[in-house]
Amino acid sequence: MSCKNFRQESLNDTLELTVDIIGTNETCDESENLIAQIIVKNNTHKPESFWILKCLWEKSFKSSNDSIKFRLRECNGNFPISIKLNPNDSICFYGILENRLSRVITMDPSFQFQIGLVKLSEEYLMMHEIPTDPEITKKRRTIWSNPIKLDHSNFGYKINIKTNQ
Repeated sequence: MSCKNFRQESLNDTLELTVDIIGTNETCDESENLIAQIIVKNNTHKPESFWILKCLWEKSFKSSNDSIKFRLRECNGNFPISIKLNPNDSICFYGILENRLSRVITMDPSFQFQIGLVKLSEEYLMMHEIPTDPEITKKRRTIWSNPIKLDHSNFGYKINIKTNQ
C-alpha cells in the first residue's frame, strides 16, 4: 500500500507521525466522524520498532483534545504485535475519529488538535488498557503529529466547470 506525501509533518527523535483528515460524515446524534489517514515513518538510518494491538491498533494512539477520540471496533484475535520499519519505510493506518465538539468550535480558524503515538510495551498492551490516565501517558514517550486544522469546506463537494480556453 502506498501513501502520498503530506505538506505538514512533525519530526520526532526517530519516527515521524503525519495525519491527514481525508473525509467526514455526520452521525444521528449530530456529532461528526473524521476519517483520518495516519502515517508513521522511520526517519533514521537504522530499523525502528513499536508495539500495537493487531486489530485495535487505535489503542496505541491518542488525541490532544479529549473530545476527539478514536472509534474502537469489535475484533477477535487481538494481541500485541511489533511493527518494524526499516530506514525510510512507513506504515499507513486509516481510522475514524469521533468528534464530540460542536461545528461552531471546530470551524474556528484557531482550532487545532494533534494525534499522538504512545510508545507502549508489549506487557502494557497485553492488559488491553487504553492509555487515557494522564499519569500513565506522562510516563510513556508520545510522538505527536502535525497540528490538524479542520477545513470544513473540504468535506462537501465541488463541481468543477470546464472552461474553454
